[in-house]
Order: sequence, then C-alpha cells, then structure tokens
Amino acid sequence: MASSRTQQTDPLSAIRARVAEVLADAGVGAQSTLMLGFSGGLDSTVLLHVLAGLRQQMPFELSAHHVHHGASPNADAWAEACTRQCAALDVPLAVSRITVEPRAGEGWEAAARRLRHAAWRGQPVQWWVTAHHRDDQAETVLFRLFRGAGVHGAAAMRAVDRRAGSPGRLRPLLGGSRAALAAAGEAAGLRWFEDESNADQR
Repeated sequence: MASSRTQQTDPLSAIRARVAEVLADAGVGAQSTLMLGFSGGLDSTVLLHVLAGLRQQMPFELSAHHVHHGASPNADAWAEACTRQCAALDVPLAVSRITVEPRAGEGWEAAARRLRHAAWRGQPVQWWVTAHHRDDQAETVLFRLFRGAGVHGAAAMRAVDRRAGSPGRLRPLLGGSRAALAAAGEAAGLRWFEDESNADQR
C-alpha cells in the first residue's frame, strides 16, 4: 500500500521509467555525456527534471543548451528562466544567440533547426537529447509524406539514433503524448513557458 501511495505522489515516475529504459538501450553510463536541447517549454522542462533526477541511478554527465532565436519579444525572459531552472538543478547551461535567416527555398523552422544544430555542434558531447514526443512523431511522418519523401524518407524518428562521427540523438519521450507530459508536469508543480508562435498554424 505504501509503495502505491508513493507512485501516486510521484507524477513523473512513469515518464522517468521510460526515459531510463531508452538511456539503458543506448548504453548510457558513467562515461556518457548528454546534452539536452532546452527550450524552456513543457516538453523539455519535464525532460530536464527527469534527467536531472536520473543522474543518481545512472551517473551520466548532463548539460543543457538553450538557443535564443530572438524571434519573440519574450526571448530574453525565456533565456533567463532557463538559466534559473538549470542552476536550481545543478545542470550546466550554455546559451547561444542566433539570427534566423532562411536560405532560398528554406522555411523559417527549417532554418532555425539548421542553425540550432550548428550551435549544438560546439558542445563536445556524445549524445544530443531532445524532447520529441508521440505527437511530434505523427506530425513529422505526415509532413514528410506530404513532401513526397516516399516510404524510406517518411520513416519515423527513433528513440535511439546512433550517428557515426557525430553525436547520437536520444528522444526518450517518443512513447508518450504531450497531454500526458502536461498532466505530469502540472501534478509535479513544474513551471514552463509557452511560445506564442506555437499558436500560429503557418
């Protein structure tokens, strides 16, 4: 009975178990270095807290990286909030400022992703960790299909994505939905911010 009460009072326990399983599948251990792409939104905030807690049972080295796109009047406040959150959890944070200028035929989101990854490459780590969830997975597959990527090009993202000669990618939240993350984050009393551009369907 006591253990069931403990589980009920730990809203992040199920998410923590899934994340630990993905990290174990990737062979993450004492010599592993992980860098979380930390936006300060719901998804990455939940993942930051889960990863910070997992360091006790899986002694990997964790850092975070926030990319300041400068596209919102709230961008400075978001960077400051990310800095405070990481400091409270003793997670080193790097902040990079970029100016998104799309190339010919490139959308804003694609340009931002390209520049974000370029900024991340300056961090000497073995794994990039991102907070993609099941809803992102479905959106990615549909987007690729609409662009005519074909069966192979439309392949879904993988939770563990090893890449020769570059940091591997870990997406340990792919098994869950955004709604589940929101419910767990609210129950745990976590605080995050919402990017107003997410409401823009363009």
